[in-house]
Amino acid sequence: MPGFSPRFASLPLALALGITGPAAAAEPPPAPEKAPITVEVGAHVGFAHRFGDGPSLPVAGRLGGVFGLTAAVSPWSRASVGLGWEHTTVGSERGRGDLADVDVRRSLDVFWASARLFVMRTDRFGFFVELGPGLAIQHAVADVLVYPAPGAQVTTYRCSESGGPGVALRAGLGIEAKIVGPLWFTADTVFDHVQASSAALGDCVPGAGSLALLGMRFGLTYRRDMSRWLR
Repeated sequence: MPGFSPRFASLPLALALGITGPAAAAEPPPAPEKAPITVEVGAHVGFAHRFGDGPSLPVAGRLGGVFGLTAAVSPWSRASVGLGWEHTTVGSERGRGDLADVDVRRSLDVFWASARLFVMRTDRFGFFVELGPGLAIQHAVADVLVYPAPGAQVTTYRCSESGGPGVALRAGLGIEAKIVGPLWFTADTVFDHVQASSAALGDCVPGAGSLALLGMRFGLTYRRDMSRWLR
């Protein structure tokens, strides 16, 4: 029987290393997990405070209510873009005189395009900066009492008109917090500048002119992961 050569003793080990070594080294590193693409719809309520003076009459009420609807997509973990509609009452104006009394109530319908940039965002909480332009339609309702000559009957009438669109700009800060499942709570503070016309609205009253509004909004959002269909 021929003798066993020591030089062949390491052959099984070398073969094993030759077979398994390159294979192990060729395995690619695991790919980083991609952020989900989410789509959401929401509704919010709140209030807005009006700054500044009226175009022709003293401002009698500065606080108004807010209601809005939004839809947005978040293609990246740190940003989302969306569209929305918002109805805001912007207080009232009142004038008293020897010949007539006038009460005017104003409101806005604004169609917004917005972007949210998240300073911090986790699976359950987010803090964001919001920016966006909009188109604003203004509305006015006026109640007028006309005092004729002494002894004559007082005349009353009401008119309502709309005008626009005017350009609007928004900037704000907000938070979002997960409630359960796809349901999220949102809260934000926004500053809006609306450049509405001050020209006469039909045969009713002058337009609102430039408006500066500070608002707070609270809402609920329904959010779903749409990565399966959008990626």
